[in-house]
Amino acid sequence: MWAEQRARVIDTDALQGIGGVRGAISRYADAVLEGLPAAQRPAARRILVQLVRPGGREGEATRQVASLRRIPEQDQALLPELARSRLIVTSQDAQGQPVAEIAHESLIREWGRLRTWVADDHRFRSWQEGLRGRMAEWEAHAQDPGYLIGGPPLAEAEGWLTARPEDLSRDDEAYIRTARRRANRQGRLVRGTVAVVIIALAGFGAVAWWQWQRAVQKETEALTAAQRATRARGEAEGLIEFMVFDLRDKLEPLGQLDLLTEVQGRIEGYYERLGVDKDDLKIQRRRAVSLSHRGDTLLDRGDLAEATKFYGQAKDVAERLAAADPDNAGWQKDLAVSLERALIVVPAAGDRRLRLYRESA
Repeated sequence: MWAEQRARVIDTDALQGIGGVRGAISRYADAVLEGLPAAQRPAARRILVQLVRPGGREGEATRQVASLRRIPEQDQALLPELARSRLIVTSQDAQGQPVAEIAHESLIREWGRLRTWVADDHRFRSWQEGLRGRMAEWEAHAQDPGYLIGGPPLAEAEGWLTARPEDLSRDDEAYIRTARRRANRQGRLVRGTVAVVIIALAGFGAVAWWQWQRAVQKETEALTAAQRATRARGEAEGLIEFMVFDLRDKLEPLGQLDLLTEVQGRIEGYYERLGVDKDDLKIQRRRAVSLSHRGDTLLDRGDLAEATKFYGQAKDVAERLAAADPDNAGWQKDLAVSLERALIVVPAAGDRRLRLYRESA
């Protein structure tokens, strides 16, 4: 562009001859890129894309001042060359830390190659900026483990780490690996807790079953024996309550489907040994919820036949509860949820009943 100037001024004809401002910027930036050794061009792309903040649904991508810690370590040797070529500007922030940014917004708007790179990497960069927001919160709170990612966000981060390790900085990788170590520790703790609970349930269930049957068979025994049996059964039911509702909510976000299956099987085994009292509506509801959860776990595993069986059993119990107390809004809602779940796996069988129920509600 400067070669076309006359008397230190670029006239209109010269500017149009090189394609206008857009053409001039694109040609200059392309020339800088082509002047780099072929092995360094991917690094140049990674650096430049890192210095662009991805736009949202309505916003345009813009340049951003980025700490050099955000630049992958293996690419940082190229920063001085890009700065000499005036594609980027390097400086220091208020804390004296080195930073870099795209030399001018016009590079993002007018350089076609950079716009293509930014568009191609939009999904990855949007995720990466979100991760770095979580990292900033973690560091601002003295690396409190509560600010580490877990569950599906951690799985997504590990997926990107595997797919694009060269695009992640050392800090990005360290945060993800720290989050994984914490998740592993939590998993071991949960598995240990589940093992203790399962052992306790087995003990409570056996004692409750034995004491309850003994009390039923020997009604002539002292009242205190029946009271002990009732208390033991109450303790077992309290443990069942925890396993049906609270423990499942803790296991499900960790993806512990195998442990969920074992817990749910233990619950069903307990009820089968004890013989569920159909007049005890609270016990019936816990069993319905347990059956429905078992169906959810099986459906997540792709076992449609078994999921259908447990959803059907849950629906039968929910229908009995709703019929026993039509004014109980919670049980009426449970019935609607059971019918809708049944429709997931057996739509033809449940559609008419769900429609009739909704029309009557």
